[in-house]
Amino acid sequence: MELAGGSRLQPASWSWNRTMAAIAAALVIHFGLLFAIPVMAEGLGYEPEFRDAGDIFEQAAAVVEYTDARLVAIATSAGMPEPPQLRGDVRTARVAYVAAIADLLLLAAVVVVAGGKGLRGLAREMGLDRSPLANISTPVIAAGVTIVAIAGYAALVRALNLDDLLVSDPAPATVLRDSAALTLFGVTTVVLAPVAEELLFRGLLMRKLLSLGAPVAIAGSAIVFAAWHVSPAIVPLVGVGAVLAWLYLRSATLWQPIIFHTIFNLVSFVQFAGHR
Repeated sequence: MELAGGSRLQPASWSWNRTMAAIAAALVIHFGLLFAIPVMAEGLGYEPEFRDAGDIFEQAAAVVEYTDARLVAIATSAGMPEPPQLRGDVRTARVAYVAAIADLLLLAAVVVVAGGKGLRGLAREMGLDRSPLANISTPVIAAGVTIVAIAGYAALVRALNLDDLLVSDPAPATVLRDSAALTLFGVTTVVLAPVAEELLFRGLLMRKLLSLGAPVAIAGSAIVFAAWHVSPAIVPLVGVGAVLAWLYLRSATLWQPIIFHTIFNLVSFVQFAGHR
């Protein structure tokens, strides 16, 4: 595919074995750290859960159930039940986002190792040796259009009473109650995630999929990107992944999807933080 300025994005030079090994390592790191969060929290003496217990109705139901259990315990001289944990532990939220930062740094390291070219060689391979400001209007406009499109998707889903398909908040409400957790979440979402995820999904995976053709590269990387986020909002996530892939294919520099991703996540973060 000929691109602006006569450049052409080529399939990656690294092997399929390296690519698949890197994806497997990324999965182990990502989900391993995810499952390790409650263990690490308990080791520090914190509660293992950092998410609040559902909405106000679910919390009320938990209180009623606990009250009933206490009455039964009093009547039968049985041991008293443990009170329900309705609010997540903000200290565990901090642990979670420190783990997320470690996760993203390790993902970037996995890509560097899989590329087999060192930092400078990989930067040249992925077009990161170019100015990030070149043609910056393209990812900026694409991000704006995508955000508007997702807002339209959300309105349609609500109109059809399919709220389970809505894009959820990017972090649990617990984060809003703690400045340190919110700061860590911001660093994770706005600074590190755009770089690490683009290195993995566009720089590593999509470039290898290009050997099977541009349509396969765009669709394949978008689907894997959406699945990675484990969200019911699969449709908009696939759409975002496709736009990110198109930007890389069009420009042959990973700066374009990184800029788009940063803007998209920044808007999401600002909206979320505005609920404080």
